[in-house]
Amino acid sequence: MEEKALAVREKCNVIQEQVTAKERRLRKDESKYRKLKKEYDGMASAEVDLSNSLEDCEEMLEENAKRDILKAKLTSLHTAFITEQVPVRVFSRMNQICPRKRQKKSKNADRDEAIDEQKEEHIEDEDSNEEE
Repeated sequence: MEEKALAVREKCNVIQEQVTAKERRLRKDESKYRKLKKEYDGMASAEVDLSNSLEDCEEMLEENAKRDILKAKLTSLHTAFITEQVPVRVFSRMNQICPRKRQKKSKNADRDEAIDEQKEEHIEDEDSNEEE
């Protein structure tokens, strides 16, 4: 009987060692699983971020394309307006065509500009008087 008891005890110890070894492998596999799950979750969130960024880029490209189309239309309308107005002599001087906003200048520069304009007008008046 004692021999049977010793044999059973040895079998029990062997089985216990096998269970312990399997538990260790299971813990290792669980830690690998957790690492892989974290990595997968990180990749999934990165994929979502990339898709959101891609959508934002596509929207910006569409807006830029619309802006370019509108600029082209505006340029063509502006060109058409100028070409229609010049032959009709709506503008008496070329500097009247599409005046642009000027930067603020000093008072001396404004005076010099006014003097230049007066000289031009005076010269034009003399030319018109000579023609008469």
